[in-house]
Amino acid sequence: EKGGEGSRAMRAEALFWFVKAAGRIEYARPTSRDDALTLGRRLACREASDASVDAAYRAGVCYDRGLGTAVDVTRAAEMYRRACAGLHYDAMCALGVLLLMKTRDDDAESHREATRWLREVADATGNDQAEVHMGIAYATGKGVEKDVERARAWYARAESAYDDAAMALREAGDRAWNERVHAARFEGDAPT
Repeated sequence: EKGGEGSRAMRAEALFWFVKAAGRIEYARPTSRDDALTLGRRLACREASDASVDAAYRAGVCYDRGLGTAVDVTRAAEMYRRACAGLHYDAMCALGVLLLMKTRDDDAESHREATRWLREVADATGNDQAEVHMGIAYATGKGVEKDVERARAWYARAESAYDDAAMALREAGDRAWNERVHAARFEGDAPT
């Protein structure tokens, strides 16, 4: 049934239970139908607020990635925000990445919100994904003033945690910076 109708039905039912649990105030990809349904039902039945927060995060992931439903960025952001209210750091990072990478390039308000969440997670936990995306924000000027040096500093923070993706991004940034410096020497302009 991998990838077939049974798999879609499993994800859809798991999403139902995640949303039901989150309503009391969505991210593990279940490995089997029983795991998904058990997890979803357990979260829906627990009264503890941490279960509601986790359920909201898991529901957000389902909407963000299209697991059991169509991709819905607005609904994903709503669920992530519910989890963020409960100080769920994975949800904060996911919301920041979603708002930074999956919103329109001219959506400055969403980009500012993204960098606020990403910075909070990076500073509180040292999350390398948040640090890499803060580097991307500074490199592109999304949500913050464009600043190549700050981008490099964020990439370096992530690199210190031995994140291969951060190292690749920093190397790409270094190459781009070196190309700009080289081009400026021949054009007589200093790089900005």
